[in-house]
Amino acid sequence: MTKVTSDALLDYWQVTVSVDFLRIQYLFELLDKEGKGIFM
Repeated sequence: MTKVTSDALLDYWQVTVSVDFLRIQYLFELLDKEGKGIFM
């Protein structure tokens, strides 16, 4: 992922993927300051 821009509140990221299917599924893992994660 590449951060493409930021504003006062948010960072905006971009990624390019190539798949052999019409649909893909993705998750985001959020980590807190202690390294504990949750998948969204």
